[in-house]
Amino acid sequence: MAEPATMFHTALEVDFKDILTGTVDGGSANLAFYTKERHLLMKQVTNFLIRSEQIIFGGYVRDTLINNHSAQIFYANGGTPDTYMDREVHPESYEGRMTFPCDIDVFTENIDKFDTLLDQLCKNTHKLSGLFVSSKKNVYNYCHHPLFATNFDVTRYMLIYKYNSSIQYGCSIIQLSLDVVSRCEFSTSAYPWDCICDCVSNLMYLNDSGVHIGKIASNITHIDKSLKFAKIIEMTLQKKTYLTYPSYDFRSPSDAIEKRSIARRYETPVPLAVIKLHYRMKFFERLVKMYKRGFEVLNSPLRIYTWSNSEISNLSFSNNEKYCCISHEEFKEKDIVIKLTESKAVMKENVFYDYITQTPVDTPRYEALISGDWALTCPVSGRLTKSFFL
Repeated sequence: MAEPATMFHTALEVDFKDILTGTVDGGSANLAFYTKERHLLMKQVTNFLIRSEQIIFGGYVRDTLINNHSAQIFYANGGTPDTYMDREVHPESYEGRMTFPCDIDVFTENIDKFDTLLDQLCKNTHKLSGLFVSSKKNVYNYCHHPLFATNFDVTRYMLIYKYNSSIQYGCSIIQLSLDVVSRCEFSTSAYPWDCICDCVSNLMYLNDSGVHIGKIASNITHIDKSLKFAKIIEMTLQKKTYLTYPSYDFRSPSDAIEKRSIARRYETPVPLAVIKLHYRMKFFERLVKMYKRGFEVLNSPLRIYTWSNSEISNLSFSNNEKYCCISHEEFKEKDIVIKLTESKAVMKENVFYDYITQTPVDTPRYEALISGDWALTCPVSGRLTKSFFL
């Protein structure tokens, strides 16, 4: 007799959009139970890690702040656990309270002891008796920038949690990804967020003393930093954010650092020009990802839009164009389309990425892109859009 089918979703597959659209298997009742079970699982895991002097950072902190804030508003306005997932009950808080982290990013001071730590989590926590580590591997595409790649290592642990176990029907499974960042040998950076240019909402971290923010400005007092941090949290709750102005080392890493990152990440040599274009493309891809998560990046060099069934809205964004300026493909509903802040030309998302990575070397377009401004060239007018603003 065949074994009963097991339904599962990886932590990377299930995010707030999946939950909003109800794409988890098993109907609304199973969806509600799965959502709450996964949320509680992540809280148990992060609480254990924080008590064990680990640091949680990035998207988990951002999304948890939004979720907690919106849930409080929901319950303060008469919401109940039974109506939590009902879009019609206090719709103003719906998207926020249904925002859940996709995975957990952890910074550890000692990766050699992390296996033992997870063993303690799985075996000594009564509430997580169905939890175990299913796999562990080194990850080389966590952050593509050479400054990060030459200072930090990343290990990805996949945790499996079994619940609703039954002899007759098997069990349901939740998979959870832990990306554990640690300093590599000869690292000169204290923390991973010091090596990343990202939206300020993604630079928060959580330890046993609370929520904090990484380096957001230089030459400011502790009071000013606290006030600035309060404003960042306020903006994050509204799903608004902005890019920090990156350091010179981020904007213009030396060829030597780029070559070291190639040696650490690739088994065979990769042309330096390819690397320069690739990690820049990944930076812009990150901005698009924030848009997909519902955030407005106020100082983004990109203008991003989802093609809809409203011709007026579409043509208003695209300056009356219905076709990609490079591929000449017609835009379709739900396509992500992009234009530069200093340009009217509109591109499809995948075409935009190719436009960056396929930039010909020894051209003004290439020189502008690899400059300290990471300037993007309009494919039609040739006008430049700088990526970073003071």
